[in-house]
Amino acid sequence: MAPNSTIVSRYTVESFSCYPSLLASARHQELVSILKAVLPLQDRMFTSLSARRGQIPEESKEFDTAQGSDIGSGSELGNSEWEDDSDIEPEDLDNAECEDLESDTESSTKFRDPRKSKGRESDYSMRIEAPIDEIYALLHSRGFITPKQKRPTPNDSVLGQEDHRIITWYRRVSIGLLNYYSSCDNFLKVKAIVNYQLRWSAIHTLSKKHKSSSQQVIQKYGKNLVVTRDGKTVTSFLSVEEIKKHRKGFLEIDPVPPETLIDVLYTRMRRRRQEEKKLK
Repeated sequence: MAPNSTIVSRYTVESFSCYPSLLASARHQELVSILKAVLPLQDRMFTSLSARRGQIPEESKEFDTAQGSDIGSGSELGNSEWEDDSDIEPEDLDNAECEDLESDTESSTKFRDPRKSKGRESDYSMRIEAPIDEIYALLHSRGFITPKQKRPTPNDSVLGQEDHRIITWYRRVSIGLLNYYSSCDNFLKVKAIVNYQLRWSAIHTLSKKHKSSSQQVIQKYGKNLVVTRDGKTVTSFLSVEEIKKHRKGFLEIDPVPPETLIDVLYTRMRRRRQEEKKLK
């Protein structure tokens, strides 16, 4: 650089010897001194912000490539060096500070996925599972299955009822169980309980009532326990197709709990039985 040139911020101010009128102006000298004191501070702020953002703004690129500037010729912009009144130079920075600045730049420009933070899974899906063990315990307490092996067993509490009432009661209990747990992710397990435990408990109940075998009950009513009268279907248990088609989701706003539903349906069945006896 020429010895009689002065650098203000990122721009080179050439020798003022060719501008006698400017050199003679005291106001211009004051302006140069102010620029020399203020612009380096702005340039340091500019460099710091540019480094933290990871890129140089477009305005600075235009200044670097500008030709015929009013302040200087622009021929020395690419080779100009930083001159400042302060003692701190960019090359005098610690390596640790440079590494910290690079890390800040990378962290500010790199997209962070909040789902991949430490201690968190990338999947925020929530599971709702039906308490299968509690369902088994409920069915055992109401006489549908055995306690340990969870095998279907005859329900002695409804042996005195008519066949179509027994089948209707089992059907409504099954539908209530499916409706209550239809929003669960393990809904297939609930369907399996209805299809096996409740279906065969109804078959065993009818076989015990008539003192016959389960095979004889199936021969009479079928596996779906269809009761017909005058060629019309009076009632039946849920078929496999009906259980499969029972859709998953929130079907009711306030479904009745299974234990309450079983007791309510049993009370209604006994009440109707008593009312029919009174009418006869």
